[in-house]
Amino acid sequence: MNLSQRIISLVLIMASTVLVIEVITIAILYDRTIETEKNRLRRAARNQSRLIEAVARFDRIYSLDYPEGPRQATIDQVKDSQSWVRGFGRTGEFILAEKEKQKVVFIWNHRQFKKSRSETSSAESSLTRPMELALAGRSGTMMVTDYRGEKVLAAYEPVEILDLGIVAKIDLAEIRAPFFRASITSGILAIALIGFGVVLFFRISHSIVLRDYDTRERLQKALDELKLTEQILSTAQKVAHIGSWHFDLEKNKLIWTEEVYRIFGLNPREFEPSYESFLERVHPDDRELVDRAYQSSIADNTTYDITHRIIRPAGEIRHVHEKSEDIRDESGRTIHSYGMVHDITEIQRYGEERERLIGELQQSLSEIKTLKGIVPICASCKEIRDDQGYWHRLEEYIRDHSEAEFSHGICPKCAEKLYPEFISRKKDK
Repeated sequence: MNLSQRIISLVLIMASTVLVIEVITIAILYDRTIETEKNRLRRAARNQSRLIEAVARFDRIYSLDYPEGPRQATIDQVKDSQSWVRGFGRTGEFILAEKEKQKVVFIWNHRQFKKSRSETSSAESSLTRPMELALAGRSGTMMVTDYRGEKVLAAYEPVEILDLGIVAKIDLAEIRAPFFRASITSGILAIALIGFGVVLFFRISHSIVLRDYDTRERLQKALDELKLTEQILSTAQKVAHIGSWHFDLEKNKLIWTEEVYRIFGLNPREFEPSYESFLERVHPDDRELVDRAYQSSIADNTTYDITHRIIRPAGEIRHVHEKSEDIRDESGRTIHSYGMVHDITEIQRYGEERERLIGELQQSLSEIKTLKGIVPICASCKEIRDDQGYWHRLEEYIRDHSEAEFSHGICPKCAEKLYPEFISRKKDK
């Protein structure tokens, strides 16, 4: 992800966070407002009901001479008093009704009806549901659709003395309007604040972002170089059959490079190296020697340098050379060991083969150039018999079985015997 994408993501996250917080806040406030409005309507309906009942009790005593009776006197007084009141809020109103022959008859309301009485067509109408509950002697609140088709919040209460019902209602749109305005206002404000924050962020963090980008580039370059170095080192160790290891004595944790796993014939994903598991893979005849050598190097502050055998999982025996150096703390106690293990199996095998061949060659040369044992020779002609039974002249046999060479001459006795005349003339001179 580049810098521009990160900034866009940051802005989107900020905007989403603000939007979610705003929606949750408004939802909580709206819910509390609805509850508050329910209580307010319930109190208003109850107060109106108690007021009408008080007037009705008065009229039962003092309005007996009213032409249509005390009950109508009370209703007329309430209608007259309420004609001076416009309700509450922009859409809030009180509705008074009675029931005649299974039909709800509205006696008065403040805002919508010009007529003093109005009948509903059915007792099951949602318009009259709160009023029916009030006429049934129940009180409470509910959300319904009124005679205008508008969703309203209504509180209903019975007027028990007169067998009437009263409903106080207000449009939900009026309750919601402040929240819509607040949502729009807060949304605009949030967008402005986010924009201001983005600009401020750019001004403050631009240099920081550039430095961070430059640092990331340098770190990435260093990481790439480190990976290349590790690859070169791993390849070099693989070619040379030399692995390295690190032993943390405080944590008892042993770390091997890939080449060490290859030397021991183990899978890095299946084997967890430790000092104990390492000793288990040392040849039983060398195990005590290896452990003693390492422990002595720690105790005596000497170099751990040893050649020993290991056994691979398949049973193959390999020869390795190990060497390490220790790191000690201020008290002189060894806390880390860094070492290498070199697979010298092939080198040792070549050395042994070389020594064997040199020995055989030296043995062959010794047998070829040295005359030994009893040599059969003819007592008369002095010829020698070889191992196959053939007879050879003495000088030929010696030449073939030694490094000696012959040059022919004649001794004085043989010369006098063979060439007497030549010897006599030589003496006379």
